Amino acid sequence: SQSDPTPSPFQQLLNLDLSTILSSPSQLLNLQFCLDVNCNTPLYAYVENYSSGLTNVYIWINLPTSIPANSSITIYMFVRNSIQYPYTGISPLVAQQLSISTNYDNGTNVFPYYQSFANLSALPSGWEVVYGSNSNSLTFEQYYLEITNTNTNNGITQTSSSNFENLVVDFLIQLGSFSGTSDSVIGIGLGEADSTSQYFIGGGGGAVIGNNTDGVAFGYNNSGASNTLYEYVGTSNVNSFSVSTGVILLSIGLSSSETYFYYNYQLQYSTTDVPGTFDLPITIIFQSQPSAIYLYTIKTRNLPPNGVMPTNSQPQKITILAS
Repeated sequence: SQSDPTPSPFQQLLNLDLSTILSSPSQLLNLQFCLDVNCNTPLYAYVENYSSGLTNVYIWINLPTSIPANSSITIYMFVRNSIQYPYTGISPLVAQQLSISTNYDNGTNVFPYYQSFANLSALPSGWEVVYGSNSNSLTFEQYYLEITNTNTNNGITQTSSSNFENLVVDFLIQLGSFSGTSDSVIGIGLGEADSTSQYFIGGGGGAVIGNNTDGVAFGYNNSGASNTLYEYVGTSNVNSFSVSTGVILLSIGLSSSETYFYYNYQLQYSTTDVPGTFDLPITIIFQSQPSAIYLYTIKTRNLPPNGVMPTNSQPQKITILAS
Protein backbone atom coordinates (compact mmCIF):
# COMPACT_ATOMS: atom_id res chain seq x y z
CA SER A 1 0.00 0.00 0.00
CA GLN A 2 2.92 2.38 -0.67
CA SER A 3 2.22 5.56 -2.62
CA ASP A 4 5.11 4.68 -4.94
CA PRO A 5 5.96 1.36 -6.60
CA THR A 6 8.91 -0.67 -5.39
CA PRO A 7 11.94 -1.21 -7.63
CA SER A 8 12.11 -4.35 -9.71
CA PRO A 9 13.59 -6.66 -8.59
CA PHE A 10 12.99 -5.90 -4.93
CA GLN A 11 14.13 -7.53 -1.68
CA GLN A 12 10.96 -7.62 0.43
CA LEU A 13 11.22 -8.24 4.17
CA LEU A 14 8.66 -10.60 5.70
CA ASN A 15 8.22 -10.51 9.49
CA LEU A 16 6.22 -13.69 10.10
CA ASP A 17 4.72 -15.34 13.16
CA LEU A 18 5.24 -19.03 12.40
CA SER A 19 4.65 -20.28 15.94
CA THR A 20 1.47 -22.14 14.93
CA ILE A 21 2.71 -23.22 11.50
CA LEU A 22 6.11 -24.75 12.23
CA SER A 23 6.76 -27.20 15.03
CA SER A 24 10.51 -26.51 15.15
CA PRO A 25 13.06 -23.95 13.84
CA SER A 26 14.66 -26.84 11.96
CA GLN A 27 11.72 -26.62 9.53
CA LEU A 28 12.71 -23.14 8.35
CA LEU A 29 14.68 -24.66 5.48
CA ASN A 30 11.54 -26.59 4.46
CA LEU A 31 9.72 -23.37 3.62
CA GLN A 32 9.07 -22.67 -0.04
CA PHE A 33 7.90 -19.31 -1.42
CA CYS A 34 6.25 -18.89 -4.81
CA LEU A 35 4.72 -16.16 -6.92
CA ASP A 36 1.75 -18.38 -7.83
CA VAL A 37 -0.26 -21.08 -6.09
CA ASN A 38 1.07 -23.80 -8.40
CA CYS A 39 4.64 -22.67 -7.75
CA ASN A 40 5.50 -22.24 -11.41
CA THR A 41 7.61 -19.28 -10.27
CA PRO A 42 9.54 -20.21 -7.11
CA LEU A 43 11.11 -17.31 -5.22
CA TYR A 44 14.49 -17.08 -3.56
CA ALA A 45 14.09 -16.60 0.20
CA TYR A 46 16.72 -15.91 2.87
CA VAL A 47 15.95 -16.53 6.54
CA GLU A 48 18.08 -14.02 8.43
CA ASN A 49 16.96 -14.31 12.05
CA TYR A 50 14.21 -15.68 14.28
CA SER A 51 13.04 -15.23 17.84
CA SER A 52 12.31 -17.81 20.52
CA GLY A 53 9.10 -19.66 19.76
CA LEU A 54 9.20 -18.49 16.11
CA THR A 55 6.91 -15.55 16.87
CA ASN A 56 9.16 -13.28 14.80
CA VAL A 57 10.88 -14.81 11.78
CA TYR A 58 12.69 -12.39 9.46
CA ILE A 59 12.80 -13.57 5.86
CA TRP A 60 13.94 -11.66 2.77
CA ILE A 61 12.19 -12.53 -0.50
CA ASN A 62 13.72 -11.57 -3.83
CA LEU A 63 10.67 -10.42 -5.80
CA PRO A 64 11.29 -10.40 -9.55
CA THR A 65 8.47 -7.92 -10.05
CA SER A 66 7.52 -4.54 -8.63
CA ILE A 67 4.80 -4.04 -6.03
CA PRO A 68 2.55 -1.43 -7.72
CA ALA A 69 1.80 1.89 -6.06
CA ASN A 70 -1.22 1.85 -3.73
CA SER A 71 -1.59 -1.87 -4.25
CA SER A 72 -0.23 -5.23 -3.15
CA ILE A 73 0.82 -8.61 -4.47
CA THR A 74 0.15 -12.11 -3.13
CA ILE A 75 2.90 -14.67 -2.67
CA TYR A 76 2.46 -18.24 -1.43
CA MET A 77 4.31 -20.09 1.30
CA PHE A 78 4.43 -23.88 1.52
CA VAL A 79 5.87 -26.13 4.24
CA ARG A 80 7.50 -29.03 2.41
CA ASN A 81 8.84 -32.33 3.74
CA SER A 82 12.37 -31.63 2.54
CA ILE A 83 14.94 -28.84 2.51
CA GLN A 84 14.23 -26.30 -0.24
CA TYR A 85 17.78 -25.00 -0.71
CA PRO A 86 18.92 -23.24 -2.91
CA TYR A 87 15.59 -21.41 -3.23
CA THR A 88 15.32 -21.13 0.56
CA GLY A 89 18.49 -20.47 2.53
CA ILE A 90 19.65 -19.27 5.92
CA SER A 91 22.11 -16.75 7.28
CA PRO A 92 25.20 -17.77 9.27
CA LEU A 93 23.38 -16.50 12.37
CA VAL A 94 20.47 -18.90 11.80
CA ALA A 95 22.93 -21.71 11.08
CA GLN A 96 24.55 -20.90 14.43
CA GLN A 97 21.15 -20.89 16.16
CA LEU A 98 20.38 -24.30 14.64
CA SER A 99 23.93 -25.63 15.25
CA ILE A 100 24.30 -26.72 11.63
CA SER A 101 26.76 -25.92 8.85
CA THR A 102 26.67 -22.74 6.80
CA ASN A 103 26.23 -24.69 3.56
CA TYR A 104 22.62 -23.50 3.17
CA ASP A 105 23.49 -19.83 2.69
CA ASN A 106 21.88 -18.51 -0.52
CA GLY A 107 22.39 -14.78 0.04
CA THR A 108 24.04 -14.29 -3.35
CA ASN A 109 20.74 -15.33 -4.99
CA VAL A 110 18.72 -12.77 -3.05
CA PHE A 111 20.75 -9.55 -2.71
CA PRO A 112 22.60 -7.29 -5.21
CA TYR A 113 25.74 -7.62 -3.06
CA TYR A 114 26.22 -10.25 -0.38
CA GLN A 115 29.25 -11.20 1.67
CA SER A 116 29.20 -13.80 4.40
CA PHE A 117 32.12 -13.75 6.81
CA ALA A 118 31.51 -17.30 8.02
CA ASN A 119 33.95 -20.16 7.48
CA LEU A 120 36.68 -18.06 5.89
CA SER A 121 40.42 -18.57 6.10
CA ALA A 122 41.32 -15.09 4.83
CA LEU A 123 39.55 -11.87 3.92
CA PRO A 124 37.48 -12.23 0.74
CA SER A 125 38.60 -10.60 -2.50
CA GLY A 126 38.06 -6.84 -2.45
CA TRP A 127 38.62 -6.47 1.31
CA GLU A 128 41.63 -5.42 3.39
CA VAL A 129 42.40 -4.36 6.95
CA VAL A 130 42.02 -0.66 7.73
CA TYR A 131 44.96 1.73 8.07
CA GLY A 132 46.90 1.10 11.28
CA SER A 133 45.65 -2.48 11.62
CA ASN A 134 47.06 -5.91 10.91
CA SER A 135 45.69 -9.34 10.07
CA ASN A 136 46.60 -10.50 13.59
CA SER A 137 43.36 -8.83 14.73
CA LEU A 138 41.27 -11.22 12.59
CA THR A 139 40.02 -14.62 13.74
CA PHE A 140 38.01 -16.60 11.19
CA GLU A 141 35.32 -18.60 12.97
CA GLN A 142 32.66 -21.02 11.73
CA TYR A 143 29.79 -18.52 11.82
CA TYR A 144 31.46 -15.08 11.83
CA LEU A 145 34.64 -13.03 11.59
CA GLU A 146 35.97 -11.93 14.98
CA ILE A 147 37.84 -8.61 14.88
CA THR A 148 39.73 -8.13 18.14
CA ASN A 149 41.09 -4.98 19.75
CA THR A 150 44.73 -5.79 19.01
CA ASN A 151 46.18 -2.83 17.10
CA THR A 152 45.93 0.96 17.14
CA ASN A 153 43.05 0.64 14.67
CA ASN A 154 41.11 -2.55 14.01
CA GLY A 155 38.71 -3.36 11.22
CA ILE A 156 38.24 -4.01 7.53
CA THR A 157 37.41 -1.91 4.48
CA GLN A 158 36.76 -2.49 0.80
CA THR A 159 39.60 -1.88 -1.62
CA SER A 160 37.35 -0.03 -4.09
CA SER A 161 34.24 2.13 -4.02
CA SER A 162 30.72 1.38 -5.27
CA ASN A 163 27.74 3.63 -5.87
CA PHE A 164 25.20 3.22 -3.06
CA GLU A 165 22.52 5.64 -4.24
CA ASN A 166 19.06 4.01 -3.92
CA LEU A 167 20.49 1.10 -1.94
CA VAL A 168 20.48 -0.01 1.69
CA VAL A 169 23.61 -1.51 3.26
CA ASP A 170 22.97 -4.05 6.05
CA PHE A 171 25.47 -5.10 8.73
CA LEU A 172 24.61 -8.24 10.73
CA ILE A 173 26.98 -7.69 13.62
CA GLN A 174 27.57 -7.95 17.36
CA LEU A 175 29.33 -5.13 19.19
CA GLY A 176 29.04 -6.32 22.79
CA SER A 177 29.54 -3.65 25.48
CA PHE A 178 31.31 -0.32 25.01
CA SER A 179 31.46 2.87 27.06
CA GLY A 180 34.98 4.29 26.76
CA THR A 181 35.87 7.97 26.97
CA SER A 182 39.53 8.02 25.86
CA ASP A 183 40.45 7.10 22.28
CA SER A 184 37.33 4.91 22.01
CA VAL A 185 36.02 5.04 18.45
CA ILE A 186 33.64 2.80 16.49
CA GLY A 187 32.68 3.41 12.85
CA ILE A 188 30.31 1.22 10.80
CA GLY A 189 29.28 2.53 7.42
CA LEU A 190 30.52 3.98 4.15
CA GLY A 191 33.78 5.89 3.80
CA GLU A 192 37.50 5.48 3.21
CA ALA A 193 39.86 4.05 5.82
CA ASP A 194 43.03 2.89 4.05
CA SER A 195 45.21 5.98 4.56
CA THR A 196 45.51 9.05 6.77
CA SER A 197 43.16 12.04 6.49
CA GLN A 198 40.17 10.07 5.27
CA TYR A 199 36.57 9.73 6.49
CA PHE A 200 37.44 7.17 9.17
CA ILE A 201 41.15 8.02 9.65
CA GLY A 202 42.47 11.27 11.11
CA GLY A 203 45.59 13.14 10.09
CA GLY A 204 47.56 11.44 12.85
CA GLY A 205 46.47 7.96 11.73
CA GLY A 206 43.95 7.21 14.47
CA ALA A 207 40.35 6.13 13.95
CA VAL A 208 37.81 8.97 13.72
CA ILE A 209 34.31 9.47 12.34
CA GLY A 210 33.30 12.22 9.94
CA ASN A 211 36.75 13.55 9.09
CA ASN A 212 35.30 14.89 5.79
CA THR A 213 31.95 15.05 4.02
CA ASP A 214 32.46 11.86 2.00
CA GLY A 215 30.85 9.27 4.21
CA VAL A 216 27.95 8.12 6.37
CA ALA A 217 28.11 5.90 9.44
CA PHE A 218 26.92 4.58 12.73
CA GLY A 219 29.59 5.70 15.16
CA TYR A 220 30.87 6.09 18.68
CA ASN A 221 33.42 8.78 19.47
CA ASN A 222 34.66 8.96 23.08
CA SER A 223 31.21 9.86 24.38
CA GLY A 224 31.20 7.71 27.50
CA ALA A 225 27.52 6.85 26.98
CA SER A 226 27.22 3.09 27.40
CA ASN A 227 26.19 1.22 24.25
CA THR A 228 25.05 4.37 22.46
CA LEU A 229 25.63 4.74 18.73
CA TYR A 230 25.55 8.07 16.92
CA GLU A 231 24.46 8.59 13.33
CA TYR A 232 26.80 10.59 11.12
CA VAL A 233 26.20 12.08 7.69
CA GLY A 234 29.37 13.69 6.42
CA THR A 235 30.85 15.58 9.36
CA SER A 236 27.52 16.00 11.18
CA ASN A 237 26.30 13.90 14.12
CA VAL A 238 22.55 13.92 13.47
CA ASN A 239 21.11 11.50 16.05
CA SER A 240 21.88 8.86 18.70
CA PHE A 241 20.23 5.72 20.11
CA SER A 242 20.97 2.76 22.39
CA VAL A 243 21.86 -0.67 21.01
CA SER A 244 21.75 -4.19 22.37
CA THR A 245 24.87 -6.14 23.31
CA GLY A 246 23.60 -9.08 21.24
CA VAL A 247 23.58 -9.62 17.48
CA ILE A 248 21.95 -6.64 15.74
CA LEU A 249 21.16 -5.47 12.23
CA LEU A 250 22.43 -1.97 11.43
CA SER A 251 21.39 -0.50 8.07
CA ILE A 252 22.07 2.67 6.11
CA GLY A 253 19.93 3.70 3.11
CA LEU A 254 20.70 6.46 0.63
CA SER A 255 18.56 8.31 -1.90
CA SER A 256 19.49 11.40 -3.85
CA SER A 257 17.97 13.64 -1.18
CA GLU A 258 17.73 11.63 2.05
CA THR A 259 19.70 9.36 4.35
CA TYR A 260 17.96 6.59 6.32
CA PHE A 261 19.25 4.80 9.42
CA TYR A 262 17.67 1.49 10.46
CA TYR A 263 18.09 -0.61 13.60
CA ASN A 264 16.82 -4.20 13.79
CA TYR A 265 14.54 -3.85 10.73
CA GLN A 266 12.93 -0.60 11.89
CA LEU A 267 13.50 2.89 10.47
CA GLN A 268 15.35 4.59 13.29
CA TYR A 269 16.00 8.08 11.85
CA SER A 270 16.03 9.90 8.53
CA THR A 271 17.49 13.22 7.44
CA THR A 272 17.72 15.31 4.28
CA ASP A 273 21.50 15.46 4.80
CA VAL A 274 23.39 13.24 2.36
CA PRO A 275 27.10 12.44 2.03
CA GLY A 276 29.29 14.39 -0.37
CA THR A 277 29.43 11.39 -2.72
CA PHE A 278 27.59 8.09 -3.11
CA ASP A 279 30.72 6.34 -4.46
CA LEU A 280 32.21 4.90 -1.28
CA PRO A 281 33.73 1.74 0.20
CA ILE A 282 32.13 -0.18 3.07
CA THR A 283 34.13 0.07 6.31
CA ILE A 284 34.06 -1.30 9.86
CA ILE A 285 36.65 0.23 12.19
CA PHE A 286 37.20 0.57 15.92
CA GLN A 287 39.84 1.72 18.38
CA SER A 288 40.19 0.90 22.08
CA GLN A 289 36.62 -0.40 22.57
CA PRO A 290 34.87 -2.82 22.35
CA SER A 291 37.14 -5.79 23.05
CA ALA A 292 35.92 -7.45 19.84
CA ILE A 293 33.37 -7.13 17.04
CA TYR A 294 31.70 -10.19 15.53
CA LEU A 295 30.73 -9.74 11.87
CA TYR A 296 28.31 -12.22 10.27
CA THR A 297 27.30 -10.66 6.94
CA ILE A 298 27.25 -7.46 4.91
CA LYS A 299 24.71 -7.09 2.13
CA THR A 300 22.95 -4.51 -0.01
CA ARG A 301 19.33 -4.35 -1.09
CA ASN A 302 17.17 -1.97 -3.08
CA LEU A 303 15.90 1.04 -1.14
CA PRO A 304 12.15 0.74 -0.48
CA PRO A 305 9.84 3.62 -1.53
CA ASN A 306 10.50 6.65 0.68
CA GLY A 307 12.72 4.48 2.82
CA VAL A 308 9.79 2.50 4.26
CA MET A 309 9.47 -1.27 3.76
CA PRO A 310 6.02 -2.43 2.58
CA THR A 311 4.27 -4.40 5.30
CA ASN A 312 3.08 -7.99 5.08
CA SER A 313 0.04 -9.87 6.34
CA GLN A 314 0.46 -13.03 8.38
CA PRO A 315 0.12 -16.43 6.65
CA GLN A 316 -2.97 -18.51 7.24
CA LYS A 317 -2.42 -22.21 7.77
CA ILE A 318 -4.16 -24.45 5.23
CA THR A 319 -3.73 -28.22 5.50
CA ILE A 320 -4.03 -30.24 2.28
CA LEU A 321 -4.69 -33.96 2.69
CA ALA A 322 -3.65 -36.26 -0.12
CA SER A 323 -5.39 -39.63 -0.46
